[in-house]
Amino acid sequence: MEYEQPSPNDTRFLFSFYGAQPGTPEYDEVDDEGHYYKRWNLAPGKTMKIVVAVFPGDNKEDLKRTARWAKEIYGQAQDLITVVLPDTFPHYNPPEPPEIPALYAELMDNGDRIDLYWDNRSEFSYDVKTVSTAVMGWQNPNGSQLKPGIDSDPTPYLPDNWPDYFPDEFKPNMNDPEYKWNNNALANPFTAYRLRHDFQGYTIWGRSGSGSQEDWEMVRRWDKIDTPQDFADYTINADSVNLFLDFGGYLGNDTDLPNRSDNPDINHRGWQASPEEYARFYRLNEMYTLVPNGSAFYGWPIYNPDMNWTPAIQAQADQMVADNPMLTDDELDAMQARIFMHPHLQQKPEIFNALYDRKLVPLKTFAFPGGVDALDPTQEQLDTLERERLARRYYKSHIMYPRKGVEYYVAITAYDRGIPSNDLNFLETGRDADANMKVFFPGSLAREKMDDIKVVPNPYIGRSKFDGRYDNDEKGDKSRRLWFINLPNRCTIRIYTLAGDLVQTLHHDGAHQTDIVTISKAATQGMTADGMHAWDLLSRNNQIIAPGVYLFSVENKADNKLKVGKFVIIK
Repeated sequence: MEYEQPSPNDTRFLFSFYGAQPGTPEYDEVDDEGHYYKRWNLAPGKTMKIVVAVFPGDNKEDLKRTARWAKEIYGQAQDLITVVLPDTFPHYNPPEPPEIPALYAELMDNGDRIDLYWDNRSEFSYDVKTVSTAVMGWQNPNGSQLKPGIDSDPTPYLPDNWPDYFPDEFKPNMNDPEYKWNNNALANPFTAYRLRHDFQGYTIWGRSGSGSQEDWEMVRRWDKIDTPQDFADYTINADSVNLFLDFGGYLGNDTDLPNRSDNPDINHRGWQASPEEYARFYRLNEMYTLVPNGSAFYGWPIYNPDMNWTPAIQAQADQMVADNPMLTDDELDAMQARIFMHPHLQQKPEIFNALYDRKLVPLKTFAFPGGVDALDPTQEQLDTLERERLARRYYKSHIMYPRKGVEYYVAITAYDRGIPSNDLNFLETGRDADANMKVFFPGSLAREKMDDIKVVPNPYIGRSKFDGRYDNDEKGDKSRRLWFINLPNRCTIRIYTLAGDLVQTLHHDGAHQTDIVTISKAATQGMTADGMHAWDLLSRNNQIIAPGVYLFSVENKADNKLKVGKFVIIK
């Protein structure tokens, strides 16, 4: 007997086991292998795994819906026969945010700007949890449980009224007597395919001087402009109160994606080329099919449309490996992949190195597994891969005036719509080192004018704003920092006492990784600007220096020019 409270105001727990009871007909039923598959078969002294799910609901239908969702997240469960065996099924497969964008970032404009470049791989993410398999499919047009008129009813398209855009792979096979109809289906397979492309937008995040998650600040957000087809999909079965599922969720503000080529703001325009050149690339249309790009282009291209796999190109790539045994695997991969780099990136190949996707590079051991002796790819494989590759591009934006001398964290995230029918808010990719977070120490870029070299802070009094605390440094005496700024790209810094004793020698070679010592940190090191170098106020013997006046010299390795100055330490 079912019971539903008139006013839902408590929490109840049901803990139950199931199995046929002695004396019932089911108790003696066996399956094809002779197992009593309806009995409870846990022998005395044996153990089993118990999984507890807590799911809320305001009414009976809510409870049923959340129970189905909990079961789907858990995945395949053991049955009465296998419950006493080791559980080898994968479990807890929740919805995922879009794929994490690849990110390249660099300091520019004398440290007053951080330029960010990221690729659009997130836009091709496909989350099967957005539309549950339980509600996806076709209803049996001849079945007694058919719900006429809803999205999963194939009757309007039969026998051969399919729209031209409807892919054959999503049509039901009416000639297959074993075809699996789903009378619980609410969305047909093609609608589900579109909805499972649930990418919605990007966000730039930044934070200065703190590694705490709560200190991230949103710098800018973009989201795609939803098409009429999107809105139709979000509201399928809207005319049926009991069968409607909301697939809309968080839709943003329709700001559009970044760097459209005809953006009225010249500072945010993307690639400038001819419509004929744009048409050589691909994009996802409203049906989430790859089609020629069209008259507007978002971002900049990553790959060269003139380059595809040939035996000669494969031989060229293989020869690169043979000719460069001293390079690392990553360096060799980047060198081979750059065969397919778009020409406009020749002046900045480091962007390509950071953003290319090896599974799209048409070479053996990249997109084509099996090693260098694998079979040559077919023309169909090459054509499919080319469309996917030429749909990739990158975007560009920036963060202005980051605080200098302390670490600045940046990240690009991608987010989806969420699953409102299951009360799930939008999901966003991470902002930590496991995602694409980059850490910089903004400051002056390298320059050759030696008179500009300075020490900051000068004087150093007690503790500076650049200080923090290393682990196990209780007094903080070994967690101090001052900066030499406006340095040439390659130089040697020497620090002396007034008596002329050498205290420390620092070798500066452009941008480099240096320690993060602030109290709240999410990484151990960050990239400095190439015109600055930190000193921890420790001598070359790792001793804490005394207060006083110190001299320094900076020798430019490019021309041997010398700059001499002094600074003061007050404790």
